[in-house]
Amino acid sequence: MLVLVPRPWIMTGILFAVLFLGGCGASSPGRLVVSDQTGALDQARIAGAAAPLLQRGAVVAVFLAERGDDRGDDFTRRLAGESLQRNGQIVSDGLALYVSFDPRYSELRAGNRWSGTLPDAKLRTIRTETLNPALQAGMPSDGIAATLERMEAELSVPGWQRLPSSWGWWLLAGMLALVAFALRDHPALFRLHMAAGATPPGKFASWLWVQTPIARQRMRRRLAADMRQLRYDTDAADRELGYALELLRRTSGSAPLLPLAETTHATLASRRTMLENAAPEPDAVRNLRALLGEYRTLIAPIRAYARLYRAASPARVDIAGAGTVPDDAWARLLEERLAGLDARTEAIERRGVFDDMLTTQAEQLATEYLALRERTRAIQAVSGHAGAAHQRFDKALAAGRLGKRNAKKYQSLVQRMEALDRRRAEVMARPDVYGVADLQELAGGYEILDHEIWKMLDPREYQAAMRRAAAAFLSSGSINASDTTTTSPPSSSDGPTPSLDYSDLHGGSSGPSSDGGTW
Repeated sequence: MLVLVPRPWIMTGILFAVLFLGGCGASSPGRLVVSDQTGALDQARIAGAAAPLLQRGAVVAVFLAERGDDRGDDFTRRLAGESLQRNGQIVSDGLALYVSFDPRYSELRAGNRWSGTLPDAKLRTIRTETLNPALQAGMPSDGIAATLERMEAELSVPGWQRLPSSWGWWLLAGMLALVAFALRDHPALFRLHMAAGATPPGKFASWLWVQTPIARQRMRRRLAADMRQLRYDTDAADRELGYALELLRRTSGSAPLLPLAETTHATLASRRTMLENAAPEPDAVRNLRALLGEYRTLIAPIRAYARLYRAASPARVDIAGAGTVPDDAWARLLEERLAGLDARTEAIERRGVFDDMLTTQAEQLATEYLALRERTRAIQAVSGHAGAAHQRFDKALAAGRLGKRNAKKYQSLVQRMEALDRRRAEVMARPDVYGVADLQELAGGYEILDHEIWKMLDPREYQAAMRRAAAAFLSSGSINASDTTTTSPPSSSDGPTPSLDYSDLHGGSSGPSSDGGTW
């Protein structure tokens, strides 16, 4: 029979526990900063979505810019203007969201206090799965509110998981050490605990424990917590599915599978309403979890289907307008390949099923449509630059710029033009052999030759045209940053931290986290 005798170590451990709980506290409420240059935000909804984060002690900043940049510099300036930037980094308790509509760019940043739970990879997932789809669907308020809610869900922990501050960890370690020392004389305690579940008395004790009010109360709490999480996840999945459908409608409102997708969404939404209002019972939790799986199974195929039509429509337009291509072999090749892609698209639409096979096939078809469009444009570029070079060459001859005085220049231009024409005839005769790179190289050769003739024919006009082109290129902001992740270096301390600091609780990283890219 196992007998545990009270010892002074136990009382000391209880004292340490009291001190340990003293190290756990709540953060003071934060503040909300909203700057909307577009006037498109629902301020009340954003404030409601940010309220839990403010109660957690976060400083939440939301910036919408009509004209920003795609490098994050404008974001940094706006943070500094609100005193949310220190030593080149966002403040420790800051959570900031930035959206630029020209160019299209979005970025999330989290200070040191939250970066342990919201690292770069997590911010990228939230931005690409929650924020960007809503922006693409033209619903910025929904996307920003959902992003703030998802941040709160990532940061949320049950009350019993509120961990201590840094000094509280030392108290916890000391308390555990004292308890372990007090029980050092009872090695059978560990063996008894391990073997209890496998013995008939242990099984009976487990059954008896389940019948107690305390165990039932814990089970109810567990089911209620599971239901809350599943309701949140299902609501988020329903919004993501809505964004995917809106993207499909905007891309092609006549897509054959759009009615099926809308009907399926309506059915899932009806089931979701019924299950979310159910009592927290095991069957309700199981059914709601299954519904969440159906939502997630449907989102990816619809997104892939929308991307397919987004790639197919421009390709069809370009090939339909490729009548300027003089070579019949290339024209036939483009038409045959487009017909083949359209036939494969119709085949997956006839299946009438949104599944993994549709996702894979739609993504592959979208890639092939884009490649076909690229080839079409390359062929058009060859025809356009070749025609321009020949026309300008004839104009230079007529103007007498290639007479006896420029005999060497004339011979050089004639030889290069003939070489390009021979290469063009060879490439155009074998569309099955030569690809986009060959076409682009050929178009570039004609373009360089055209510029040389133009510069010789009218230097002033050429220089003026080049200056106008350079100015237009710089003003258009056509250089788009890729979707990259910035890992910031550690920043210096922002002053004393509260007793309950999230970076301490979750082992936060040594610096803030961020993620930005085009949307």
